[in-house]
Amino acid sequence: MECSKICTPVGNGSRSIGCQRPFETVQIVSIVVQAVGVVGFLLVLLSGLESTGEYIGLLSLYSLCLVILVLSYTYCLISDPSKPSIFRCNKISQNNSKEERYCSVCKKKIRGLDHHCEWLANCISENNYFAFFTLILSGFLTFTLQIITVILQLTLF
Repeated sequence: MECSKICTPVGNGSRSIGCQRPFETVQIVSIVVQAVGVVGFLLVLLSGLESTGEYIGLLSLYSLCLVILVLSYTYCLISDPSKPSIFRCNKISQNNSKEERYCSVCKKKIRGLDHHCEWLANCISENNYFAFFTLILSGFLTFTLQIITVILQLTLF
């Protein structure tokens, strides 16, 4: 599906997915900060390399965390929390008796609503909670690797 069809402007004041325009300020800030963190990490890591294979393990782990971060962020942005998830069995979902709650930001009822995340401009519910948790965990690991690398570079070199 084309991004232009997915990321359409919000016309009636309700938002169905997180990448609909207008984008929230915190969405843009989080993307820019993460991009600066990635570039800074790579510059710090590459500046301390004496041989090309010196930090291959660290770079591999960082790359894996970054790919998981981007995939989970994208899924959280393009998933509509009011519709069933592709990762859930409909039979199990029908037996689940979670109540619907109303999101005043998205202006819709969502089953199993946890909260509305301003950073994603989307609701977090039972349909995208796993992706949201994965996003938080991979973001934490990515940030931790960035900090550890900078500290090691500053203390060892």
